[in-house]
Amino acid sequence: MAEAKASAEQVAAAEKARAQPAAKAAGGVVAGSLIGSHTLTHIYSHGFQVIIPELYKNLGLVPLSAGLIDTVRWLSSGFFSLLVGFFVDMFQHRRGLFLGLSMAIIGVGYLLVSVAPTYFLILIAIAFAATGGSIWHPPALGLLSQRFPKHRGLMMALHRATGSVGDTFGPMLVGFLMMAGIVALGPLRISAPGLSWRGVLQVGFPVSVGLALLIWLLLWKVGGPKVKTPPFRSNFVSQMGVAKKALASKGMFNLLAVAALRGMGDRALVLFLPLYLAVDLGMNSLQVGFRLGLLTALGVFTGPVFGSLSDRLGRKPVIIGLMLVGGTMPLLIANAGTGGLLLAVIVLTGIFMYTVNSLVQAAALDLVEGQRLEGTFIGLLWGFNSLFAALSPLVAGAIAGFWGFKAALYYAASMTLIGGLLATRLPRRAAVARQAAGHH
Repeated sequence: MAEAKASAEQVAAAEKARAQPAAKAAGGVVAGSLIGSHTLTHIYSHGFQVIIPELYKNLGLVPLSAGLIDTVRWLSSGFFSLLVGFFVDMFQHRRGLFLGLSMAIIGVGYLLVSVAPTYFLILIAIAFAATGGSIWHPPALGLLSQRFPKHRGLMMALHRATGSVGDTFGPMLVGFLMMAGIVALGPLRISAPGLSWRGVLQVGFPVSVGLALLIWLLLWKVGGPKVKTPPFRSNFVSQMGVAKKALASKGMFNLLAVAALRGMGDRALVLFLPLYLAVDLGMNSLQVGFRLGLLTALGVFTGPVFGSLSDRLGRKPVIIGLMLVGGTMPLLIANAGTGGLLLAVIVLTGIFMYTVNSLVQAAALDLVEGQRLEGTFIGLLWGFNSLFAALSPLVAGAIAGFWGFKAALYYAASMTLIGGLLATRLPRRAAVARQAAGHH
């Protein structure tokens, strides 16, 4: 008992020591660095979706093997998210190192993808590249949550919005780089370089490594100095105990389930929409990249609005509305034809695409506020979501193999709509506030 009390006092002292440099650090620099750098991680991940149809054609894949590419990405991401989030909270003074390492691994991983000669080696390289994104989110979102507790929903949404900038810009950039010839952009005529998909990934390598070094330098001391903490074993056991208690919080299981279903719907849509456009509708890489970019464009602007709205009205009603309305979008895409209506529906889908993700993260952090578990639960949410999302490409791939790519879009809609119905069982904001207050 005395040992537990001493351990708690040491943890409290560590928190106090960390809070002092944190208060001195410029919040704007930290927020700007974290939120802005998030763009590049999504340029890679979403831009790669334009490359998948090329792999599909060049390697002679079937829908299930195309789905396996995405499954490997998300299994790797989910597994490392669960580990990294926990250790980020134990070694908060090393958060700058985690962030820089994340960006470096992304660049090196996709460089390895570009030189891998076979489908099997591509899968291994993709698994390594995916660990980079999983390392990023626990320290980044944990820092934003700690620094801006009264505007948590807004900051999470801003972080997601810059991810949406990458989601929009990445596919368009990759499509342009892979398109050979003259591209007309209104009155402008631009010569597209016509790089191979391997060349596109190699071009991004020096950018990611340079940004990794910059992040490391800017945020090296963001976690504060190393302070005296309990021995590793007792700290580990203590952290596990608090995490287990928080995991049993009312509404946490439903929150994880909503996140999982949302992830399953999103992954199926993002993977099989470009295949539907390229294979069924016969579009080239630039046309596919342009439309895939538009899929998330409006979220750059609407995400922060919904995040701020959730800070005032509560997470639950905003999550329910976004999922139920957003779940109808894949159905409309599958039946919109090939012209202007398809383009319009894809643009409208951007209002809902990924917006729920930041609100679910904010809701989870509401439940564990003040318990030093930001990294742990961001890792848990991201990992849980990723592990379930990893199943989705295989299920959707099997469906597409039997009934075509359009059927995979119906599956994506069903997952999101079921998640929206389950969100009606999330706790109300007042209940969450009382529960969080009880842990202080």
